[in-house]
Amino acid sequence: MNPNPVAARQTKRANRISAAGSIDDLRVRLWESVEAASDALEDADVNVRLRACHAMTQAAGAYAKLVEACEFEARLAAVERQLDGGRHAP
Repeated sequence: MNPNPVAARQTKRANRISAAGSIDDLRVRLWESVEAASDALEDADVNVRLRACHAMTQAAGAYAKLVEACEFEARLAAVERQLDGGRHAP
């Protein structure tokens, strides 16, 4: 059994994020997608507006889940620091 699963999980997460890009980059790109789809809602073509509406709801849903996950991760890290006595910084 791993003597320090918190540190192992944090290391695994850090390696995964650094290899795939940052969460903040993804958050910014998702928000840009929401804004682009929102702009397309003003298009004269009804088909473009319908596709933009679908794209906006998809991107907005992904953005909301990402923000929620980031907030949960921050809260979990704070609890882990309290339980660990601040011995392992994130």
